[in-house]
Amino acid sequence: MRMINSVIAERNQYPYMISLGIKSYYGKIFKLCGGSLITPNKILTAAHCVTEEMSTNLKNADDFQVLLGAHELSGNRNDAQLARNVAKIKIHEKYNPKNWFNDIAILTLDRPVKFTQTISPVCLPPQGTTDLYDGRLVFAKGWGHTEEGGKASDFLRHVSKRIMHHAECRQIFKPKNYADHMLCAYQPGKGTCQGDSGGPLVIQSNNSPKCKYVQVGIVSWGHGCARHGYPGVFMRVTSFLPWIKMNTQ
Repeated sequence: MRMINSVIAERNQYPYMISLGIKSYYGKIFKLCGGSLITPNKILTAAHCVTEEMSTNLKNADDFQVLLGAHELSGNRNDAQLARNVAKIKIHEKYNPKNWFNDIAILTLDRPVKFTQTISPVCLPPQGTTDLYDGRLVFAKGWGHTEEGGKASDFLRHVSKRIMHHAECRQIFKPKNYADHMLCAYQPGKGTCQGDSGGPLVIQSNNSPKCKYVQVGIVSWGHGCARHGYPGVFMRVTSFLPWIKMNTQ
């Protein structure tokens, strides 16, 4: 997915944001997806980012690199940035690449990171929450393309949207394509597309000074990029909290 009609984020505004890259035969890193740091050595992302196309077969963990604390990807790495290799990939057991059901994965880094002002985890909703977040203002971000068919962004960009009511999403996408473990968000002319997949969808939190943002979604799929009348679709994090807990212990 990519970021349409977005603006460049402030440097290190989202210290939990990571860039997931894949290594070429010659050692160059190609931007692939986004993700979020949730523990010192665990990354939350989309299953389709780490599997073969239209398959549940995992790509080789050794081929991936995670960049943390990043803002500009094209420049020289600065002291705030860290690179980690991926030691293990775990996708949801019921991931279905035909309809993107259960499009969620957890990556284990080869070494844990120390939390700093520029690298720290995102907060997740509390276990057992039933909030659907309907109508809430949310923020998506990524280094994806800035126009359909265009080029990826060198700088981290973000966009605001509103979560649509669940019934509206089901009516647009039909039950065969849209499940209760998904949510959709829309803002005319704004959206995500290729390159943003796996990135976090967050709300601002007023409940705790330690949790400025709470991740409620994972960028998954949509019809084109910011097309009129079609919201972006995200995995609903609250639906996967038990699975996340089980795979981060």
